[in-house]
Amino acid sequence: QKNPLQEYQKEGFALFEQLHDRMRAEVVEKLFTVQIAHQEDVQKMEARQAQPRRPLSMSHGQEPPPAPTGQVRRNEPKVGRNDPCPCGSGRKYKKCHGA
Repeated sequence: QKNPLQEYQKEGFALFEQLHDRMRAEVVEKLFTVQIAHQEDVQKMEARQAQPRRPLSMSHGQEPPPAPTGQVRRNEPKVGRNDPCPCGSGRKYKKCHGA
C-alpha cells in the first residue's frame, strides 16, 4: 500500500515536468524558425497597420439599420426584483419573468 498523498504529489510533479519539457521544446522550435524580416517587408507591414480599418457589421447583405439616437425612456415604472410580477401571477418578479 502506498500513501495516496505522496502518489498524488508524484503524479503532479511528473505532469509539471512534462509541461516544462514541452514548453522548452516549443521555445527552441520557435527560435530556430524565426526569420529576419527585410526592410521592405517591415515598411509594407507598417503601412498596412497604419491604414484605418472599417468596423465590421453583420448586415447579411442588407443596408445597416440607422443608429439609435437619444436616450430610451420607459413608459412604465421599473419593476423591482422582489415586487409582484406585473403579469398578475402573484409571484415575485424574479421568480416569474425576471429570470
